[in-house]
Amino acid sequence: MKDAFCGFRSFHYCLRTANATPVALPGAIRLSRDPTIDDIKIVPDIEGTPTEYLVGCRDKGIKLSLEIVTLPQSFLTDVLGYTLSNGVLIEGEHPFIHFALLYETQNAGGEPVRHSYLDCVCRKPKFDVTTLSASPRIDTQKLEVIANRDIFGTGKYQKSVKASDNSTIYNNWFSQLY
Repeated sequence: MKDAFCGFRSFHYCLRTANATPVALPGAIRLSRDPTIDDIKIVPDIEGTPTEYLVGCRDKGIKLSLEIVTLPQSFLTDVLGYTLSNGVLIEGEHPFIHFALLYETQNAGGEPVRHSYLDCVCRKPKFDVTTLSASPRIDTQKLEVIANRDIFGTGKYQKSVKASDNSTIYNNWFSQLY
């Protein structure tokens, strides 16, 4: 029997370039998802009284907030525009590189599910710097990610797979972008 876990694990990112392979993104501790939807309203004037009607919604993407212990150097250079020169990491202009975000979830007693957000861009991370203290604590960074529709392929936001649905794709999820 496999180890039981509840939550998520195995975070990876993958650049949206030819033959790119997923790269581990260790240290993720929380992922929040917030669909961004605008209401479409009309306000006709009926007998001298403006009346508001909700006639639909417009999907504007998904905001993800990823809390992570530390971003690996590869993510800083691949996605956030940092450069490495003579062992010195240099922050530069942020180019808004498109990437996919991959991870695995499992609910208590459930089968693991592997997910990918297919076309993401992100802002540079938010973080705090504090003085050293006697009690240990972990300062985290928060990465704001926008998951767009996959303009490079399906037009969808996310893909998910279980081993019981397709074991070949499930087993290769973190070795190639599906």
